[in-house]
Amino acid sequence: MLDSIRTRLTLWYVSVLALALIVFSAGVYLLLAGNLRRRMDESLRTSAESIAISLVRERDEGETEAEAAHSTVDELHLLNQAMAIFDAEGRLLEEKVTSGNDHARLPPLDSIPPGDPRLYTEPGGAGEGQRVAARRVNIGEASPPYLIVVSQPLETVTEELAMLRRVFLIAVPLALLLAGLGGFFLARKSLAPVVTMSEQARRISAENLEQRLPVINPRDE
Repeated sequence: MLDSIRTRLTLWYVSVLALALIVFSAGVYLLLAGNLRRRMDESLRTSAESIAISLVRERDEGETEAEAAHSTVDELHLLNQAMAIFDAEGRLLEEKVTSGNDHARLPPLDSIPPGDPRLYTEPGGAGEGQRVAARRVNIGEASPPYLIVVSQPLETVTEELAMLRRVFLIAVPLALLLAGLGGFFLARKSLAPVVTMSEQARRISAENLEQRLPVINPRDE
């Protein structure tokens, strides 16, 4: 069957299209995965900054360490994020879990930097895990620092990427099937005059040399 030029043209066409679709799909997937992770990191940084600002404000209003932590957690509502506030010794002052009962867990104390939060991934039991932002907040020289931890399940990102993979696994083979059928039809139609000329040439012999090959379109290659 590969002796047919129509089949070879179709296979070349489908192969080139398959390569283009695979490269395009991989590029879109990697771009979306990177954007989703960057958006999650930016959201965690913003949440940690909001908690820090709220803590400073509550302490400036004269609240105690525990009262400031309680007021901050009570007034902030983070979408699908867990937050926790610890004292300088790592004791939990206040926390808020997600709707799925995910907790923001404290990493090793010496790994939490002051200022900009440390971002890392915490593996989960089911392989999903959480993305975590942890930072140290100094209220004043005389006051011990707070330790802030904000976490968000990676499930939202993995679900979106899984859905995109399913779309590609369905769309790419379907596109190749349609392209293969269309390419075979076009190759067959384009080569139809050549087939007609070939059949006519086989019928020409020494007895009918005056016959000519049919050329429907003289400008056609």
